Amino acid sequence: GKSVLELGAGVALAGLSCHACGSEVRLTDGEQRLVEALKEHHGHKEALTFEVLDWNVDEGLEQFDIIVASDVLLSCCGAPEALPAVLARRLKKPQGRALLLNALRAVRAQLITISQLQSNGLCVSAFVASELLPISPEQISKLPDSTQILLVATWTPLDALETSPA
Repeated sequence: GKSVLELGAGVALAGLSCHACGSEVRLTDGEQRLVEALKEHHGHKEALTFEVLDWNVDEGLEQFDIIVASDVLLSCCGAPEALPAVLARRLKKPQGRALLLNALRAVRAQLITISQLQSNGLCVSAFVASELLPISPEQISKLPDSTQILLVATWTPLDALETSPA
């Protein structure tokens, strides 16, 4: 099983789904009360751990094969600026994968997140989730509100960059 970190777990649907498939999962949220509720309901399960995690001050070094987050790119929380640094620090190299599923509410938040992920050395692919249709960052601004966007962040192999034609 892979190691999975769920950021902004809330009710932890994504993380619990990964756990049901055999992964070791850490469920995190920035609110203590939510983490306590998750422990109360799911603390008896093996290979499931819990943590209060504030993206603005996280300095954790434990890395994970997969990071999942759903509906976390909200401008009010500073997520577009803070989340990419957490992903870059917590995602295993070189095989790690981050999956961020978000309803399109603020185009700017999506674009800032993509830019910040790239600034942290990650390669980002964007998809319209309902069809797994690849889209460019420029196309995001043309999509209707509430469209589900899947951002997939992976480490770009350095040898691929070195051998790419100029």
